[in-house]
Amino acid sequence: MAPLSPHLPLALEALGSWATGKTHIVELTASEREAMARWRIETAFEDLSAPTVFQTLYREVFQRQKKAIEAVRDDLAYLDVASRYYKGAAVIQTVLKGEPFSVMRDIDILVPPERASLARALLLRHGFEQSDFDITSKNLRSTEPARIAAYESGSYELYAFSKIERFKAPPELVRCPDLWQRAPIWLDNDEVVLLITVDVHLRAANDIPVEPLWTGSPDRPFVDPSVEAWLLATRYYLDLVRQQPRPVLRDLFYLARLFPKADLSRCLDLATRYETLPALFYTYETLRQFGMPGAPMDERCLTLGDRRNDFGWQYGRLCGRLDGPPAFVA
Repeated sequence: MAPLSPHLPLALEALGSWATGKTHIVELTASEREAMARWRIETAFEDLSAPTVFQTLYREVFQRQKKAIEAVRDDLAYLDVASRYYKGAAVIQTVLKGEPFSVMRDIDILVPPERASLARALLLRHGFEQSDFDITSKNLRSTEPARIAAYESGSYELYAFSKIERFKAPPELVRCPDLWQRAPIWLDNDEVVLLITVDVHLRAANDIPVEPLWTGSPDRPFVDPSVEAWLLATRYYLDLVRQQPRPVLRDLFYLARLFPKADLSRCLDLATRYETLPALFYTYETLRQFGMPGAPMDERCLTLGDRRNDFGWQYGRLCGRLDGPPAFVA
């Protein structure tokens, strides 16, 4: 593993200040932010079984999200409508055994496009609304039907469905204001305001083919881990090319846990069939750079040849977005 940045101690001091609820904020330089991200990735592989106040909150949030959508999925199953968890919700349940490493913004499920109207009706019946969250009032506000229709026209998903739940906040975390500044949790006095959001996908995002997500037994509740690994690696690659790194940290953590569970041959077969081999290569190289355990791509990647200049190989429309290949493969 490459040595950690020399800025790591200051990054850890900043994290400690935040976690203990102290009011002062340490401004991090770019190098220090990189060190913080590096630390978060590497410590993400620690045993999550030891209950901490943060992990207890993450688990509480996820269980409430899961319970809310399970009632809808039960009704869909009763009406013989297939649905599958995928992305983070699938990884947390199949690989992390229900132990999220942070709060998850929403739950993604996949339904057949021809069943979209039925899925919408069931979600509304279970108290969800296609509404937006107002941070000031900490309540949902109505969204114009025309805006919903415009969003869903030709989209790969329905407009998000939301509902609000409230529960007592852990006293230790009431003193951590930075924890409550983004979805899906906000603090209202001593209560947690939880925004439960469900994204109903009809197709995969980023123009990724949806057919592999439906492979396997029709009653399977999750996308297969091998398909999920291929899917997330492809999404990571697209984010890299588009220089949109915000979701990369979470995806890398999921991928590092998925790869040991995945059938590598199947991943490579999918990547070959849909011409996304660079996605697996660059994702593996990123995992290896951060010293993540369990990435099984070493020998197989050697057979892929020199991938340093192939950003335009599959995604020609994105050519020219980067000045060159990432530094770690230059």
